[in-house]
Amino acid sequence: MAIKKECNSVLAKVVAIGLILLCLITPSKAEVSKDYTIATTYNYADLITARAEQEIGKGESTANNCGKDIKRYMQGIEKQSWCAGFVSYILFECGYKKLGFNYSAKQIWNKGKQAGLVVKNAQRGDLICFWRGNKNSWKGHIGIIYKVENNSIITIEGNKGSFPAKVKTVRYYKNNVPKLLGYLRIKEVKKL
Repeated sequence: MAIKKECNSVLAKVVAIGLILLCLITPSKAEVSKDYTIATTYNYADLITARAEQEIGKGESTANNCGKDIKRYMQGIEKQSWCAGFVSYILFECGYKKLGFNYSAKQIWNKGKQAGLVVKNAQRGDLICFWRGNKNSWKGHIGIIYKVENNSIITIEGNKGSFPAKVKTVRYYKNNVPKLLGYLRIKEVKKL
C-alpha cells in the first residue's frame, strides 16, 4: 500500500511538471480536466504563420508552376498559378476549412468577404489579397501576413516572381501596398 501511494504521488508530480511544460509551449491556453486530458485552444494567427514559415524556400523545382511542393499545395495539380493553393494548403493544415480549398486568390477574397472576414487594419496571420489585371478581373494574388512593423507589412507568399518561384517573405509599406484588395482575418480558434 505504501509503495502504491508513493508511486501515485510520483506520477502526480510527473503529470504536474508535464502540464506546466505544456502550458509554457502552448500558443494560447491549456485546460486540464480531472482525468488529466488536455483541451488546447490555439490562436489561428499563431498556427497559420508558424506553418507558413516552415514552407519558406520551398516551391517550383522542375518547371514554372511545377514540382513536388506545388503538387502538395495544389492537391496534385501542376502548371497553374499556385499562390491560392499555397494559402489554402496552409489553412487546411491548420484545420481551417470554412473557405474551402481554392485555386483562385479572388475566390478566397470573395468567400472571405461573404463570410464577414474583411478587416481594415492588417495583423499577423491575416490573409492579404491583391487584384491583377484590373480590380474587377477574376485574377488576383494572395499571401499570409507574417509580421506588421511600424511602417511595413511583411508577408509569406507563394508564386511571387519568376521561375523558380519559392515561398518567401515580401515587404510592403503600409501606406503603399500596390493593387491591394484588402485583408481577411481568420477569427476562430481550434480545439484539439
